[in-house]
Amino acid sequence: RRPDDSDLREVDLEQCLDTFTQVEELAQDDWVKSSKTGKFERSRKKLDIWTAPTCLLVHLKRFGSERLGGPIEKVDTYVKAPHELDLTPWLQGPPIDGGARYKLYAVVNHS
Repeated sequence: RRPDDSDLREVDLEQCLDTFTQVEELAQDDWVKSSKTGKFERSRKKLDIWTAPTCLLVHLKRFGSERLGGPIEKVDTYVKAPHELDLTPWLQGPPIDGGARYKLYAVVNHS
């Protein structure tokens, strides 16, 4: 179900991919223990897409928090998926023969 226009928040799938590949600061409970000092240190993580799959399946997070360590809430942002997507700008691995182009086949939306 698409929200009413009055409370509509929407983003493009490309914006989601940009956010997915950004550096993320971890909550203190997830800090990594230093092998040198033995203390837990402020930690960050970064996810990258190395290669393009034959069939691309995108699963969007349905729950998240607005701030680091904040309460988990349902994400109600509407995501606009393009009919065609070129994944090349987000790939970190070697170039692929024929590129990384996909055509939208189906969308499943549940609440």
